[in-house]
Amino acid sequence: EITDDEIPFDIPESWKWVRLSTIGITQTGNTPSKAHPEYFGSHIPFIGPGDIKDGNVNYDNQGLSEKGMAVGRITPANSILQVCIGGSIGKCALADRNVSFNQQINAISPLFVDSKYVFTVLDSYYFKKFMVDNAGGTATPIINRGVWDTIIIPLPPLREQKRIVAKLDELLPLCERLK
Repeated sequence: EITDDEIPFDIPESWKWVRLSTIGITQTGNTPSKAHPEYFGSHIPFIGPGDIKDGNVNYDNQGLSEKGMAVGRITPANSILQVCIGGSIGKCALADRNVSFNQQINAISPLFVDSKYVFTVLDSYYFKKFMVDNAGGTATPIINRGVWDTIIIPLPPLREQKRIVAKLDELLPLCERLK
């Protein structure tokens, strides 16, 4: 249940406030033991916070072997990866392939919603500010998955999500050229 106190702003009547964990499968990554070099290889990319930059993923730094996949966390293509610890808390990217990722990253694999729309929301100033404001930790800010899962987002009907994404795809390149 989402209370009136939690709602940060009004949304159109056809939209709904939902918790992040209700629109997809969420997970926190993990790192296979370095004591087992056979877990590392080039079968699937292994993503850390440094591999996420400006909404993109660098898939070329590290990887897991087939054996490593058995102990790593795998998320499918079209999942959103978001850094949940440290100075880069909040930066995120939409993965275009299956990946494994470390424990400094949370992921959501959206179900029945547009992945690009969810990425846009997670990459927004509102969402990143919420993460920083609600991060625990003393020297290093961290938002655990339990808190991350409960963050609310505005969710329009699927057609509206697709229209929003299409409009952003049209306008953002124009904005970049103005810089």
